[in-house]
Amino acid sequence: MQKPTLLILTFSIFQLFSFSQSSKIDSLEAQLKNHPDDVSTEFEIGVYHYKKGDYDQSLKALNDVAEKAAQKKNNPLLSKAYTNIGNVFADKGENTKALEFYQKALKIAESSSDKKNTASLLKNIGILYVTWKKFPEALDFYKKAETIALEIKDSSLLADCFNSNGVVFEQQQKYDEALSAYNAALSFYLKNNPDNVAMEYTNMAIVYKLKKDYASSVDYNLKAIDIATKSGNKWFASAVFNNIGNLYVELGDTKKAIDYCTKSLTIAKEIKAAEILINVYETLADAYAKKGDYNTALSYQKQLAAEKDKFISAESTRQLNEMQVKYETVKKDNEITKLQNEKAINTLKLNEQNLLIQKRNYLLFVVFLLLTLLTGGTLLWRSRMKLKNKIANDKAIKDTEETERLRIAKDIHDDLGSGLSKINFLSEIIYSKSENLPEIRNSSESVKETAKKMIENMRDLIWALNPDNNTLPNLVARMREYTTDYLEGLPIEVKYHLQENIPNVAINKDYHRELFMVVKESLNNISKHAHASLITFTVEVEDNLFEITIQDNGKGFNENTVKKGNGLRNMQNRIVNLGGTFDIVSEINKYTEIKVTVPLLKLVKK
Repeated sequence: MQKPTLLILTFSIFQLFSFSQSSKIDSLEAQLKNHPDDVSTEFEIGVYHYKKGDYDQSLKALNDVAEKAAQKKNNPLLSKAYTNIGNVFADKGENTKALEFYQKALKIAESSSDKKNTASLLKNIGILYVTWKKFPEALDFYKKAETIALEIKDSSLLADCFNSNGVVFEQQQKYDEALSAYNAALSFYLKNNPDNVAMEYTNMAIVYKLKKDYASSVDYNLKAIDIATKSGNKWFASAVFNNIGNLYVELGDTKKAIDYCTKSLTIAKEIKAAEILINVYETLADAYAKKGDYNTALSYQKQLAAEKDKFISAESTRQLNEMQVKYETVKKDNEITKLQNEKAINTLKLNEQNLLIQKRNYLLFVVFLLLTLLTGGTLLWRSRMKLKNKIANDKAIKDTEETERLRIAKDIHDDLGSGLSKINFLSEIIYSKSENLPEIRNSSESVKETAKKMIENMRDLIWALNPDNNTLPNLVARMREYTTDYLEGLPIEVKYHLQENIPNVAINKDYHRELFMVVKESLNNISKHAHASLITFTVEVEDNLFEITIQDNGKGFNENTVKKGNGLRNMQNRIVNLGGTFDIVSEINKYTEIKVTVPLLKLVKK
């Protein structure tokens, strides 16, 4: 599987004056000390720390500038402060916060008819949508930015848009178009903006890697890291070191891969760059796995999972389990080899003793004994070999079935999943271009929703096919992941109260499905009928009872009326058939609470 490479995206940085030497900061801080109310100088200090990767210092200065600019109603400076605060959060991987500040800055820029800043902010927002894999939305923002850049004849901004378009083409695997866009941006940067040349080299290196042109990829990466190191840009240097390490993993040179990734990790930890940490942990895990050091690979995989604590996924769980299985397999193989060696030594000693005894007996008895031993040994050997072959064949059949099932699941995901995604994408295009054709517009919307549901159902099927997922902790993790994905984009907040020490036991597939379907139906009812703004999701195991509680702060309902509906009756029947209880309590205009309780022994796989 192709490992993700850290893309380098251009965020617009607004400054009041430029500086290139690190000694400039001393002059700026001295000037601010003599003139504490000089917000322009404080702003430059914040931008300086941002470019050097000192994000905490940058946020401290920029937030102070924003507060003072708001008090003085200095909207141009306030917009620039918000923009650079957004840049800091984007580099730290906190993209939701970045979008919040970009939108604040965009509102000011549009209200003051500042076209240059408006276009720059539209481009920045487009970059965020790229990180979320929402490419149609990203291209829409880039198109708006390009239109304004052409209107005001801003070549620098237009070059940034070319670079951003290249990133989207790269993600869509249109590599030749991506290189064309990157080269167009590079031509401008070489003449007018050398600060962005390293970024462009890095993006081109990524494309060449994806095209399997590793020599060109190494060449451009080394050019980029040379510039990044000289400029003192810690974030950029860390990102490029990781990209080079990722490239050497694919080339099979694990030593160089680990060396470069270690440099990246040191810098990323120093500047607290969460997005880089996630990527470098993943690259290191892959490098050590290819090296055969599964214990270290597992350690980095766990650090990766910890860094992604806001996004618990079945994929992360699967990778951790794979590393654990590989580590345990190597450990068991070593133990088996040791036992086999000891057995061989013991057998030799026994044979030597038998020979000494046989020499002291009569010749005829020796011959008879040898014949007996040979006959018995042959029968025993044949019996053991038959049993060993049977065990090996049974294991091979089981392993083959498991491998084939997982392969089929992956093929379904890769082939059918990509096809459904394409249908979804095309239906969105049809929807956007059929404004004056309501019948076609409604049909395309129906196609899009059907494709989304099929993708979701396919994902649930593939997840269920993996036997490693049929455990109680994985079921809870899947419920949380599904809830987070389902509520994304809805005006509903969710709070989780999930017990940490849930018993790690295998559960019956049917029980897994029934419980999961009840959670899905509950979320569907809340989103359609409750008009809620908050959901509290609680899971706990107490007194050998597995309990799920889902409470919303919606409009509630009359229990005597709604209980007659098929939806609630079906949920109740599912739980009762499992040997559990299903309780629902609601109070109009206050809340609704669903509580599912199932004995733990009922869930455990026999």
